[in-house]
Amino acid sequence: EYKAGQLALAKFHDDGRYYSVKLKKDNGDGSFDIMWLEDEAEDTANLEDLKPQLKDFKKGDLVLAKCAEDGRRYTALVQENKGEGYVTVQYIEDESEEEVLIDNVVKQAKKFKKGQTVEAKFPDDGEFYAATVKDDLGKGKYLIEWEDPDGSDPESEMLVDDIQRPRVNIDTFEIGQKLLGEVKRVVPFGCFVDVGAYTDGLVHVSKMSNERVDNPEDYVAEEDEITVWVTQIDTEQNRLGLTMVEGKLGGGGRARREVTHPFADLQVGDEMEGTVEGVRDFGAFVDVGSERAGLVHISRMSDGFVDN
Repeated sequence: EYKAGQLALAKFHDDGRYYSVKLKKDNGDGSFDIMWLEDEAEDTANLEDLKPQLKDFKKGDLVLAKCAEDGRRYTALVQENKGEGYVTVQYIEDESEEEVLIDNVVKQAKKFKKGQTVEAKFPDDGEFYAATVKDDLGKGKYLIEWEDPDGSDPESEMLVDDIQRPRVNIDTFEIGQKLLGEVKRVVPFGCFVDVGAYTDGLVHVSKMSNERVDNPEDYVAEEDEITVWVTQIDTEQNRLGLTMVEGKLGGGGRARREVTHPFADLQVGDEMEGTVEGVRDFGAFVDVGSERAGLVHISRMSDGFVDN
């Protein structure tokens, strides 16, 4: 139940995303007067466009916070959270403090174990090299031992931001393999996930849930740590397909597409008839009888500007 004075998430209809708001007044008609925290603009939101704001950071929590200076996320320690939608954090790299909008703060889920093989950023050149975790020093810092110190100190104290799992080629994975990954980008057609490969894998919107997904951001956010399973490995185009639903490795029960015009037979400029399979903010997917539906991007739908 929502009440005036509490924080919530409200859907911003221009982009379909949810942002933190403060509920100002219950209008008694299924709507609330709200204030967007980011710019303090006042608005009205219907109940169906509200979600609970569940973030509850406490002093000492290790988080990723978006720095106002460059817009990048860095690991920080929570110093104070008054429950007003802003969190005071201290960045572990330089111990500077900043008040950050709660939308721009997420839990730091990246952890490493003693003895784990990793790659760490060498301070002199900024490149990643093989190393082993020697100890967890706490507060987002680790002691690592370089595999090939090359005359330098064999051990270094590193920030968690400068350590990653070793990168691998996608051909080392297997269909159905279970992986732990970090969401790097959320897009209208799904999300891209870092699973430790040289290329991020794609969880298509159709493989995010057993239910229909209209907005991927209702299911994941950047920096989320999620479990996925491998559905497709395309070494020629260096593409990795993933699913968030265990066992949903194929087309989710959809009938096999009838191929009347194979990709190999198509040429640029061919005129074809097709059936619209789906409409998205960025265009439409059209079945023209090939192995997969083709995308008509919004910029190719008309000679003029297409708004919807």
